[in-house]
Amino acid sequence: MADRVYNSDQELINHALKLHGKSLYEIHGAISKEKFKGKGGFGNKVEKVHYGIENNNRPGPDVENLGVEIKTNPLEINRNGIVPAERISLSMINFDEILLENFESSSFLRKNKKILFNMFLRKKNQLEHERKFLLIDLFKLKGNDLKVIKKDWHYIKKMASSLKANDIHEGDTDYLGACTKGSKNQKLMPYCNGKASAKRRAYSFRPAFIRSLLTNYEVVNKSGFSVLIKKKKTQGSYVILEERHNGSIKEATLEKFSKYLGSSDFTISTKFDFQQSFLDKTDKSRWHWLTSYILIGKRKKFLSREIEEFSKSGLTVKTIRVDKRNKPVEEISFRTINYENLENKEWEESSLYEEMSSKFLWVVYKIIDDKTVLDKVFFWRMPLEDLDFIKKKWMKYSDLLRAKDFRSSYFMDDNSFYYLKIKDSKGGANKKLESSIVTSLSHWFRKAYVSNIIESNCK
Repeated sequence: MADRVYNSDQELINHALKLHGKSLYEIHGAISKEKFKGKGGFGNKVEKVHYGIENNNRPGPDVENLGVEIKTNPLEINRNGIVPAERISLSMINFDEILLENFESSSFLRKNKKILFNMFLRKKNQLEHERKFLLIDLFKLKGNDLKVIKKDWHYIKKMASSLKANDIHEGDTDYLGACTKGSKNQKLMPYCNGKASAKRRAYSFRPAFIRSLLTNYEVVNKSGFSVLIKKKKTQGSYVILEERHNGSIKEATLEKFSKYLGSSDFTISTKFDFQQSFLDKTDKSRWHWLTSYILIGKRKKFLSREIEEFSKSGLTVKTIRVDKRNKPVEEISFRTINYENLENKEWEESSLYEEMSSKFLWVVYKIIDDKTVLDKVFFWRMPLEDLDFIKKKWMKYSDLLRAKDFRSSYFMDDNSFYYLKIKDSKGGANKKLESSIVTSLSHWFRKAYVSNIIESNCK
């Protein structure tokens, strides 16, 4: 049976929008109950039942004549609102093929430059054909997004051509990832005439990239069910990339700091009329505010949300002070645990994995005699062996929570660079989880670990 033909993007979108706020069953009846096997079974069902496209493994996009790929992906609701329930996997990476390609004519861009998203709300114990579609929209790669993704693609190609495809790290790219596919213990697949081998990988959008896209939509009620529609006006975030940066977030960021390196905190503060905080010396966050002023000219707490490229890449910004030996003055903490999202998560889908596998921007102020100077600014990603170590701690911690073993800290007495404990009296306030009273905890790095990070980036 031939695939249904769509003559224009608008014709395809009009047909797609029939699903908006509805389930497959409401539109197609009993045929939507047909079983489709495999992890991507529901997506295959949507393509066949609603779009009239037979299941296939074609290298090109699903709607070939329009260059549109159809993606069906789950959303979930947590304390942050409506968020992706899992990463969005794109086409498989052929490490032999990529060596012979250029980006503009690559199989990746041909298949994924235009994506028709069908995002549904995933609920426990709900039948597939009853799932309601919250968001239907056609997304096109363009502008700065395309430039950053092009840079990411070239990095993946570089690793393959260097025979290091198996060493690709999640933190090496910004928007476009190269996630492993298949079983955890999958065999390495040879490429480049057997000169190298690597696990099977697929292109994927970073979870933060999709979360950022979702901020362009708002919830409205349609026929008694909430759906997401494009906002007429979106609150603009700060854009750090300019034409000359060619999609390099790293280059654009370091350029911001370059003229301040070696300057004292007080000298920098006078540039932004912020010196009173350093004269009074009562604001403990004043060095973070300096980082904010340098980057965007404003005083903002959560820079990873304020700067578009940081938000889309999941970048973590850490401003710290160190002594002459590069030992941090304060303990280094990260986000607070969200207990409710732990119980059914796989490690690779957890918020902790996403944060620790993404890039970090370290902004280091060093205390030298009687003054503090901006000493070092660098990007860093956690080594794979350390990431695997945290995975083991996360799995143990998840088991303890499932056993209702709630504590005020975990792994504090271990010989471990990572642990959990209360952040402060406000952040650690008790709250009720099911029938238990629990204490909110944060993730922490020991000072010695952070000192090693700084030392290794001072060469």
